Amino acid sequence: MTDIFTTAITTLQVWGFFNFFFPFILLTALFYALFRKSKAIGESPLINGVVSIVISFMVLDFQVITGFNLQTSFATFFTGATVFILVFLVGFLLASFFYPDLNEFLQSVFVRRGTLFGMIIIGLTIMLVSGFIVFLTTRPPAQPTQSVISSDVANLLAGIILFVVVLVLAISISTVREE
Repeated sequence: MTDIFTTAITTLQVWGFFNFFFPFILLTALFYALFRKSKAIGESPLINGVVSIVISFMVLDFQVITGFNLQTSFATFFTGATVFILVFLVGFLLASFFYPDLNEFLQSVFVRRGTLFGMIIIGLTIMLVSGFIVFLTTRPPAQPTQSVISSDVANLLAGIILFVVVLVLAISISTVREE
């Protein structure tokens, strides 16, 4: 006989909670926090909330149009991220035995640009392993009245954007070193 938790999770999965409702709530909260912190579209909580909800619906619309399943990717991503965070916390715990003032040591390490790039690479690796890379490669089916960009043009545009981002980062690094 199955326990109550298995029954509850199976029921929520059948009702679409893991595929639609929970990702919608998570994305809305993440976008809202991002907009509130960055003040990219102003300081109004109403505008930040409305834009966050609209973006979350658009992500779910992509999921419905392409048939991409967010449930598997989210589960894999958060499991991988949790394992990484637990390893990190155990590492901090063990390091606290050898460094009496661990907070001061960490403050000296985490201000370096290399640490930031390392964290970004680890995050992108977890994202790649979990299957979120499908967002970059899956295109919705073409509508009859819609023009479709070929994959060659899309790859060229992605390469140009990536080149510009790397160029801006290189210029900002050289500017910081000159100061």
